[in-house]
Amino acid sequence: MVLSAFAVAWLTNRPIELESSSIRTVQYSHWNGTLVIRFQSGDAYRYFDVPRKTYRWLMQAESHGAYFYREIRRSGFKFEKLKQ
Repeated sequence: MVLSAFAVAWLTNRPIELESSSIRTVQYSHWNGTLVIRFQSGDAYRYFDVPRKTYRWLMQAESHGAYFYREIRRSGFKFEKLKQ
């Protein structure tokens, strides 16, 4: 059985690199709903209690940055900025 890079990242909780002008990597823990987003600028944020469907839709979005801004940043999830 061959697993895709997305499946391996999902199972191992590794960051996934995106082809995005604003987001560099995304890391999601399906155990606790924690989403870590590292931006092209180098800044990284941890968002809490993000539903799996929100993460899946982010990964499937035509524009990851637009989806993030519209559905995650503006949705009021608790978050913290991570040290670089």
